[in-house]
Amino acid sequence: MKKILSVFSLIGMLSGPVFAGDVEDVSAATEVFRQGLLNHDKAALEKSILPDLIYVHSTGVKETAEQFLAAIVDGPGKKDSYKKAEFNHQQIATDGKIAIVRHIFDVELSTKGRNNEQPYSLHLGIVQIWKKQDGAWRLQARQSMPIPF
Repeated sequence: MKKILSVFSLIGMLSGPVFAGDVEDVSAATEVFRQGLLNHDKAALEKSILPDLIYVHSTGVKETAEQFLAAIVDGPGKKDSYKKAEFNHQQIATDGKIAIVRHIFDVELSTKGRNNEQPYSLHLGIVQIWKKQDGAWRLQARQSMPIPF
């Protein structure tokens, strides 16, 4: 029994740095995505997402990658303007080429056609699925849900 536990401990120690590197890489990718939201940076956001992205808002509205990008960055007609975007209490779990990211999304934004376009705050629970493709972590799916302040 001690030999089996020793083997599992050794495997855990050897595999830990690989997963730790993935977690750090996913964390860095989520930061690029967050900065892209804040700065309405189309290039950063395109780098962060997969073309088949499924982006579901807390209201249940589902967007494709194209719709998501248009809402954030496409010219004067953009729908959402982020003033603050924080990913708090982030947890990341990786398994090869898939990562599950959970965090609290504290955001202040204004939305065209909502609240007289005055800034408002949201406090959301987020679950994201990231996929490693061509050596880079990219967002494949996102689901948010409202949580009380």
